[in-house]
Parts: sequence; structure tokens; C-alpha cells
Amino acid sequence: MWAVVLVVLAGCPTGNRRKDVQLSPLPPKPTALPGAQAAAGRDGALMGYVDGGSFLRGSAEWEVDKAYNLCERFTPGNCNREWFETESPQRTITLSAYWMDVTEVTNAQYDQCVAVGACAPPNLARCLLWDVEAGDWAPLPPHENRARFGRPDQPVVCVNWHEATAYCEWAGKRLPTEAEWEKAARGDKAQTFPWGESDPSCDVANMYNQEAGGFGCGRDATAPVGSYRESPSPYGMLDMGGNAFEWVQDYDDAQFYIHSPAQDPVNLDPPTQTTEEEGVAVTMPSDVRGIRGGAWNADAMLMRGANRGGFAEAGRTVYTGFRCAMNP
Repeated sequence: MWAVVLVVLAGCPTGNRRKDVQLSPLPPKPTALPGAQAAAGRDGALMGYVDGGSFLRGSAEWEVDKAYNLCERFTPGNCNREWFETESPQRTITLSAYWMDVTEVTNAQYDQCVAVGACAPPNLARCLLWDVEAGDWAPLPPHENRARFGRPDQPVVCVNWHEATAYCEWAGKRLPTEAEWEKAARGDKAQTFPWGESDPSCDVANMYNQEAGGFGCGRDATAPVGSYRESPSPYGMLDMGGNAFEWVQDYDDAQFYIHSPAQDPVNLDPPTQTTEEEGVAVTMPSDVRGIRGGAWNADAMLMRGANRGGFAEAGRTVYTGFRCAMNP
């Protein structure tokens, strides 16, 4: 669970590819070899190969304690151990091999999909930013949004889960599962951060750091993708801690780790959620999808590869982007 305020945003699913769009043929898939990186898909994005096999998913109890202590060290008095208990129990999980984008999808890449009619442009008028002074969400004026987040080499943000899914489908790929994302970020030995065990800082991630200027290490925005090439994950992926949170396929479920399968797990069954309407309890399926990684506004504890979070699938903020995965 994240130690930041996230709200459920209502809205209708958008961004599915129009059925009348004529797509160009997909290029051949690259040869799958351990450690390989190659351009793949309609977007030509550089992807890294993650070999099949087992890895440790989640956090042991001592790692939950470590996460809580890290939180207290960087944001004293504002932490709750329960936020990190959704990472338990730690289990050995086996995954089939896959490819994953080395970086988050950029504005330039997303624009390719919009240009051919396969993706909807980001709805900047409904894209939200957390107003620290007001303590609430507020839309960021589109002209300011474009100025801060609209460079071609910055990660595309302000896209909801449906739009991220549509882009990956156009590219001949898919969103990664939560387990795939975590293995790519932590390797098979459950390291704490994508870059290893050293504390998060603006030397390794675009994050919130008061000593380095605050949000986005003083940028107050995302950085161009791949800006931190000296802090790759064990499989060579960049920006898996910081810059932008990333959508995954799965529904967010705090209990999923308890009962998930050990082989290629993915949670496609929404958990139920109960709300109260006019004094009556109403139970309905959740619309909250998983989001992984940290963002430019996130504290150190959210840079951890095991950290889990979720957001309404129709929601869009300046903090959330995505990367794609692909079967060999």
C-alpha cells in the first residue's frame, strides 16, 4: 500500500482501439536470448528479455519491518506498517519468459498510436494533480500540463488503464502482470530497489527529495526516460523506481498474494468492495487496477520493487504512465 493519497476516480472506460483502424504488419519478434535487448513491436521500443524461471515475490516479515522503518526515517510520524503488509507472504513464483520495455512509453511513442487512430489522445482537461496546499485533487490546466509533462522524451502520463492497454495492443504487446513487473524490477533474489540495496536518492531516481529541491528532484515533473542509466534493474530496465507509477494488468487486491497460483499469476478477477449509499451498504466489483514503481512525487519507501498500489482504472493523473511487455 502506498503512503500517498490516492482516490478512486469515476469515469467511463476510454481508449479502446477503433475497430476500423487498419494496422501495419507487426515486425518479426527478436531472438530470445538471456540478457538480450532489441527493438520490438510497432513502436520500435527497446525491450529487454527476462528469462523464465523462479523468483521471490513480495516481502518477508522482516522486510515489511524494514519498509516501515525506511518510511519512518524519511517521513517520521507519517507511516503505518499495514501499508506494507499487502506485500506478504513472500513466495517463490515461477514465470514464463517475456520481454519488457526498457523504459516507460514516451509521449513521442504514444503520439504514433494516436496518429493512426489506434489510441485516444490523453485527456489533459481531466488529468489531475494533488494540490498540496488545498489537500485535494485538482485538474492541471492543459497548457501547464504540456509545458511540464509534454516533451517528446518524457513518459506519457494522464492515460488511464484502458488507454495504456490499447497502446500496448497496438504495439503488438500487452501490459505486464504484477508478477512480471516485480521480477523485472527486483531480479530473482528479491533485492530491495531496482538498482540494489543503497538508499534512494536523486543520483538513482527521479523522486521527492527535500534536500535536492523537492518534487522530481527539483524538476517538479517527470524526467526524460532513461535519465538514470547508471541505476538499471537486474534485467536492464530503467526508471522502475521513480519518474512515473506504471499500470499493470492485474486488479489490485490486498489478499491476492495469499491465494495466488505459483505459476504465472495474474489477478483478472476483481475483488468486491463495499460502499455506503444513503445508509445502505452496496457491494460491487472493484475497478482498481494495480500500479507499480515510484513517481516523481513519491518518497523513498515507494521506490522499493516490492511496493504495491492501485488506482481506479478510469483515473488519470500526472503521476501515472506505463510500459509494455511481450511474449517471446
